[in-house]
Amino acid sequence: MSTPNNLPHILLIGSTGRTGRLTLLEALQRTHTVTALARDPTSLTTLINDQIPTSQRSNLRTLRADPTSKTDMSAALTTTLTHASGKPIVIISTLGQTRKSGNPWATTTSPPMFMTRAAEAVVSAISSLTPDQKTQIEKLIVMSMFGVGASFENLHCMIKPVMNHSNMAQTVEDHNGVDGVIRGQKEVKWVMVRPSMLKEGGSVPIKVRGEEGVGEGWMPSGVTVGSVVEFMMGCVGSGEWDGRTPVVCN
Repeated sequence: MSTPNNLPHILLIGSTGRTGRLTLLEALQRTHTVTALARDPTSLTTLINDQIPTSQRSNLRTLRADPTSKTDMSAALTTTLTHASGKPIVIISTLGQTRKSGNPWATTTSPPMFMTRAAEAVVSAISSLTPDQKTQIEKLIVMSMFGVGASFENLHCMIKPVMNHSNMAQTVEDHNGVDGVIRGQKEVKWVMVRPSMLKEGGSVPIKVRGEEGVGEGWMPSGVTVGSVVEFMMGCVGSGEWDGRTPVVCN
C-alpha cells in the first residue's frame, strides 16, 4: 500500500481547466506531490491562494509549458523527474476542446486537433528519456469522452448526428486522434477515461459502462466533474483499468 512518502508524483497537463483545477486540488488533498503545467502559471495564483491550504502548497510546483510543443514537453518532463525526487510519475491529462458555450453548435475556441498534438508531444517526450528515466514514468491517464472510438456505436441514434454535424465533430475528431496516438505508443501504460456527458457537481457514486458504454444510450445520464476526478485519481494507484477505456456515468 502506498504511503504519503511513496505516492506517485503527478504531472498534470491541463491544470487551468475546469476538470484540471479539481484534479489539482484532489491530488494535493490525497498528499501527492504535483507538477502542474500551464501556458501561464500565474492563472493558478487565485486557486492556490484561495483553495489550497498553506500546508499543501510545498507539494505543488507550477511549470510554464505549451502542451502541444514537443520541445516544451521534453523540458517539462525532465524538470518533473527532478521534482519527483525518485518517486514514480503518473501523468494526467485533462485537456479538452472548448466552445463558447455548452451548445453543440457554439463556436469552437480551441484549435483543431490540439489535444492530439499534445498527446504526440507527451509521447515524444517520454520516448526521448533514457531507459532508466522511462522506468520512472508509471502511467498516463487521459480524460477522453463517451462517443470516442468503439463507444460511438452505443450513442443513441439521435445523438450521433449531433456529434457528426455540429461543432462537436471537431471534439470527437480530436479525441479520436488522441485515442490513436495513445494506443499506438509502446512507451507507457495508459488509461483513457470516457465521461458520459460531463456536468457540474462534486463526487457522487459512479457506474462504469464497460469500455464501450453499452446501456448508456438515451438520454445519457451524464457524470459530474467531481466523480470523474475521483475515478481518475483512483486509477493512479490501481491497475484495474490499465490499457482500457472505461465509460463512466452517475
